Amino acid sequence: MSIPDSSKDFPAYFDAQQEAISEILKQPLLFVCGAPKSGTTWVQLALNGHPEIHCGGEGHFTDWFGRPIHKMIAEYNDKMGKTNGFIYNERATYTQPLVRRDVQFILRTMIGMVLLNVDVKPGAKWIGDKTPLYTQSIDYLHHVFPQARFVNIVRDVRDACTSTFHQAQRLYREGLNTNRREQPEEVIEPFVETWRRAVNDTARFQKANPNVIHTLRYEDLHAEPMETMRKVMQFLEVDDSDDSVQTCLDSGSFETLAKGRKRGEENRDSFFRKGVVGDWKNVFNADHLQTILKLASDELTHYGYDITETVNENAEAEA
Repeated sequence: MSIPDSSKDFPAYFDAQQEAISEILKQPLLFVCGAPKSGTTWVQLALNGHPEIHCGGEGHFTDWFGRPIHKMIAEYNDKMGKTNGFIYNERATYTQPLVRRDVQFILRTMIGMVLLNVDVKPGAKWIGDKTPLYTQSIDYLHHVFPQARFVNIVRDVRDACTSTFHQAQRLYREGLNTNRREQPEEVIEPFVETWRRAVNDTARFQKANPNVIHTLRYEDLHAEPMETMRKVMQFLEVDDSDDSVQTCLDSGSFETLAKGRKRGEENRDSFFRKGVVGDWKNVFNADHLQTILKLASDELTHYGYDITETVNENAEAEA
């Protein structure tokens, strides 16, 4: 996509934009994260149903902005240093390299510009973005936005891996992925490592910063939706009345996301395939389960998952 042109009065636009960015960055920011296929979209849309929360997705601020900005500044410093040495020696003008805080300032400014283009609902207390793998940059985001809060979703890796396996097949059918991944073992190990990194990074962050992150389990949102969502509302210090919580749950319900399809009714061509807990027992065999447990039993136990459960006798992965 190209960059659209604009006919705005640039001097006036620049002044107004700088002031507007400064103002919007005073607004508390909310980041929703979690390993892929863990229910982050479900939670994002539920949160966005609250009148005091505006939560979009997926901005990918740290990987699509942060990393390229860091690379660009590093290259600029390197080229400027070589130019100074080759042409100017001790008479160089630009002798001080841009430093890490400059990179962070540019990132903040870029995010502010993006948020200015969001039609934030009136009265929103929080402006949020859901990008699952903010788990990998959670410390960096906390440093750049110290007033921000994080909502982290954890899902049983066995179910998350099942969902990832089916998604890989769907993407292949749609021509969006040339790797068909016909067998679960082609998905299990790389996905479980991604999941482990996500849950370990956020657990470490939560231990160091318990007041700025709230972790909920996907399964608890299924089993006790009102109480689980209410705790998120209380963490964000917004209205947690029954009506507000129910509005959030309705906004993010599976039926809403799947356009009327009931939870448990499978559509393999949908991003929201089935929306159930424990489907891994019908997909993976005993060897698959053993591989997962070998890699992630400690993390599963830490988050209260039963690692003694077994697959169904007739379980067979379908290509």
